[in-house]
Amino acid sequence: MEIDSVTVPAIEHQAREKGFAAASSVAAAIFLTTLKLVVGIATGSLGILAEAAHSALDLGAALITFFAVRVSDRPADESHLYGHGKIENLSALAETLLLLVTCLWIIYEAIQRLFFATVEVDPSIWAFLVMVVSIILDYSRSRLLYKTAEKYNSQALEADALHFSTDIWSSFVVIFGLICVKIGELFPSLHFLHSADAVAELGAAGERARVPDDVLACGAQADGVAVEAIVVLQVREQQCAHLVGRRRRQRLAGREEVVDLAEDPRPALRGAADHHRIDAGLGVKLEVAHELGVPTIQLHAPAPATRTPQNAEAFLKRLKEYGMTLTAVFGGFEGESYADIPTVARTVGLVPPATRDARAREMKEIADFAKLLGCSVVALHVGFVPHDKHDPLYLQVVTVTQQICDHCQRNGQSLHLETGQEPADTLVGFIHDVGRPNLFINFDPANMILYGSGEPIAALRKVGRFVRSVHCKDAKWAARPGEEWGVEVPLGEGDVGMENYLRTLNEIGYVGPLTIEREIPQEPERQKAEIAHAVRLLTELKARIG
Repeated sequence: MEIDSVTVPAIEHQAREKGFAAASSVAAAIFLTTLKLVVGIATGSLGILAEAAHSALDLGAALITFFAVRVSDRPADESHLYGHGKIENLSALAETLLLLVTCLWIIYEAIQRLFFATVEVDPSIWAFLVMVVSIILDYSRSRLLYKTAEKYNSQALEADALHFSTDIWSSFVVIFGLICVKIGELFPSLHFLHSADAVAELGAAGERARVPDDVLACGAQADGVAVEAIVVLQVREQQCAHLVGRRRRQRLAGREEVVDLAEDPRPALRGAADHHRIDAGLGVKLEVAHELGVPTIQLHAPAPATRTPQNAEAFLKRLKEYGMTLTAVFGGFEGESYADIPTVARTVGLVPPATRDARAREMKEIADFAKLLGCSVVALHVGFVPHDKHDPLYLQVVTVTQQICDHCQRNGQSLHLETGQEPADTLVGFIHDVGRPNLFINFDPANMILYGSGEPIAALRKVGRFVRSVHCKDAKWAARPGEEWGVEVPLGEGDVGMENYLRTLNEIGYVGPLTIEREIPQEPERQKAEIAHAVRLLTELKARIG
């Protein structure tokens, strides 16, 4: 099974889908505002006039959302290294404030009618019809907005959906008030029910004011307030290396979690093993790897200020004490996000034009640091390489990869590209076009599943002649491969088929390092236990295969 990976067209599809949801919200708000205003004036119903006012505010909120989702999908640039997603937080905050302003106005008008002014309400059939139409429209568009918001984790669309879902309940309350007024007309002894319209709208205002905590939170985070902690940190959100003992500042930028890192003099490790030895997983502390009997590791390059000869010497001393060998140094960059597949295409690796030059320079510096560590392999995710070789972006990525390969060649190093973002055929063609003898592949079978870029065993056979390092990681396919993430699972519980994977590695003649990755550094005890399980599983499989 070959499934095309998602590149720029996926981002455009996301923007179109979010834009359509926001535009439909604007159109519905215009229609409902006009309808409610006309009927409210004709009937004198505060409930309907209040609904018209709320719909007018919804129109303003919908326009804010429409603007926000158009801007939020713009790629990162020099002025916005994390992209433009933060505007969604600001949009959600603005919409929440608009909702509260509407509630205050309705409460004021209701009190005026209850105690200081008399207004005749006409509970005509038109009044009931407009509220029924409102409920139908609000239900349909709130479902569309919530569905799109959940799919793309859009706070702006979620806040817009909140407006229309509260409209549904408040519309029912208004209908109840109109029914009470009608009863008061039919039965004069129940004249007190003439005030039900205003009382009902007080209840509706209370319902609107009950803003869910998660919407308030996503709006409040727009001010950049951060939480700090010393943790085992994942630099990129799902499919990336981690750092040990780094300081984290964390906030949301729209749908993406952005992590800023302060400096720490201690390098961090990834994990690896060779064909006859099995090593630790991603984000595991050196002491844990040693405790599990892991003889080799991969290192995620620490921050620039810590890539010094002194730190390299100290780290090598620790490796010697533990009897470990370093097999590869991985590069990763600030601004990369793995929030969803389109975001990966927009932010990861050497493909994004706005950050390419700076990242190329840093990758060369990482290679120099690896040389200090005596390591002959550096690796990275290059990003979503365009499938069309005539795309100008394709040639640019080929050129920058050639430059990094040439730098590594001068250091006596090879460059390994980790699989995942592109199908096997695209990756082989890209390596051929780069045309450097020191460019190889770090094969990760789970990434093929997580990205939906191809069946891993078939892909391994296609790229086998270039494979010089591998990862042992497992995953399950997504319902819509290539559009949404698959799910990483403990080794042996996913769709890779680990025995078949090891047998295929033997078939292609691979005898280099195996890597156990289990990307749950936020759960160190569970991670340690599952890596220990992976060690046992691979040991058993290797014994069975022979």
